[in-house]
Amino acid sequence: MTSITSNISTTALHLAKTESAPWQQPQLTTNYQDMMDKLAAVKHRLKADLATEKDLLAKLTIALEAGELDDLRDGGEDRWLSGDMTLTRMQRRTFTYSDQTEALAMQLKEARKAEEKNGDAHAEIKETWRAVIK
Repeated sequence: MTSITSNISTTALHLAKTESAPWQQPQLTTNYQDMMDKLAAVKHRLKADLATEKDLLAKLTIALEAGELDDLRDGGEDRWLSGDMTLTRMQRRTFTYSDQTEALAMQLKEARKAEEKNGDAHAEIKETWRAVIK
């Protein structure tokens, strides 16, 4: 079996030539296991990069609170520039609701489930991939 490479779009697919009779064109098969192995390697790098990102942002938060990033601010804003990256300080607001509001939310959730069960709710199904690494 001979291994050849073909570029399709921007992704290089590894193709394997299968044996055929002389009057037939050889059939090319994609090595999907190789593609999945490459995807797993990418996921591992992303996981490691996320841990590094989290660590760096924690260190930058400490530096910000100590006033050590003031000289790097972009025009006094909560924004810092570094090459082609813009780092912006954001806030996320979380609310805690009263028991009455939580009870109403639970009733709404149950009403939605009932509509789903009896077919009155419209469902949109979108297929996507999910790759999980250990």
